[in-house]
Amino acid sequence: MSKSSFSDVKKTLINHKKYKRLNSYILITYCVFISLYMFRPNLYALGNDAVDLIVGAIPNFIPSVLFSIIGIYYLIPFITGKFQMICESKYLLIVSFINLLVFILIEYIHVILELGNWDNIDILATVLGILLASIYHFRIKEEYGRIELNV
Repeated sequence: MSKSSFSDVKKTLINHKKYKRLNSYILITYCVFISLYMFRPNLYALGNDAVDLIVGAIPNFIPSVLFSIIGIYYLIPFITGKFQMICESKYLLIVSFINLLVFILIEYIHVILELGNWDNIDILATVLGILLASIYHFRIKEEYGRIELNV
């Protein structure tokens, strides 16, 4: 990719109205994640099994949603230099597969380093996060795929 196209993609990601909205959604989601993570010990102290399950899955669910969205809507345009590539399903599959592999690797590292046990609920939360991101992607991909570079 030439330096000018990287610069054009960067300008578009910063200045385009749709990306400003997406940036806001990502920031709000991240703030919710951090808030839940900060209060996680207090939520576990409630002793409710359903709350414990949700609180235990949040560290996999929300990041998997964010990684998928960031991967497809930010990394793909940076790598390819074209926003039209967002509409190609193969990129969503690649990002989703990498996302799943990373979270499985994290679970595996927890077991190897004896930091915890293998948790199928975490993997399920990751898959559900990827599915939610995919549903969101199919809902908005066309409008983002039509974005032209700000030159």
